[in-house]
Amino acid sequence: KMLFYCDFLHAKHFNQTVTGLAYVRLQHGPVPDKYQLILDTLQESGVMQVLEVPSGVYVAYKHRALRSANLSCFSARELQVLAKVRSTLERKNAEDLQQMSRSERASRMTKPGEAVQLSLAKSLSMSL
Repeated sequence: KMLFYCDFLHAKHFNQTVTGLAYVRLQHGPVPDKYQLILDTLQESGVMQVLEVPSGVYVAYKHRALRSANLSCFSARELQVLAKVRSTLERKNAEDLQQMSRSERASRMTKPGEAVQLSLAKSLSMSL
């Protein structure tokens, strides 16, 4: 969800995403297309690990970085967007993020399984 907000917030103000990823709408909101391949690649390369943590009758998946991020590849305005998304979303839980992303026009106007159109970034509720 945070990647969705980073990319769509950047596109809202600067007409392009930070990551270059395409997004699809799934049951719980927009996610990067082929997100599982991305997660698997990050795990296999030793960049992150996914931990399964029991949470009542559910299992929560905690994504943990195994090394510090290299921020030198981001422009000043990309870093501004990343900071805004982090400060806005860092205290929200998974359910809050799901509800928030599903309420976005980009999610509401896209059928499940379909690509989320980048042109819908202009309607994102978050702004710089």
